[in-house]
Amino acid sequence: MKLRMRGNALRLRLLRDEVDALAKGARIVETVAFGPSPAPCFEYAIKSESTRAAVHATFNGHCVEVVVPMAIAQQWAGSEQVGIECRQPCAEGQLLEILIEKDFACLEPREDDEDNGTFANPKRAMPS
Repeated sequence: MKLRMRGNALRLRLLRDEVDALAKGARIVETVAFGPSPAPCFEYAIKSESTRAAVHATFNGHCVEVVVPMAIAQQWAGSEQVGIECRQPCAEGQLLEILIEKDFACLEPREDDEDNGTFANPKRAMPS
């Protein structure tokens, strides 16, 4: 899973197996360490819940967590739909934009394993 943050927006990109796991109710988490001891770290996570009515994000001081309604996660996982998008009201009339996307393979080959587990890129089949 990848996380991109810009302004008041979160964008998560999930690999194929992560999308499948989310549809089954799993919690997917990534951790970024900031020093030699395990204490200073930042986490980001996504999970699905059957009791949730809308996509919702929280931050508890060290972890950003996005919760997706189970029905939405299952429908998304079983379809060609690329992403789930929502806007969450925040303090002072602001909105947090949340975008959850399937991670597609890059159009240009890379030397690293960045494309392992990605979805086939629909633009790859298109003529230039």
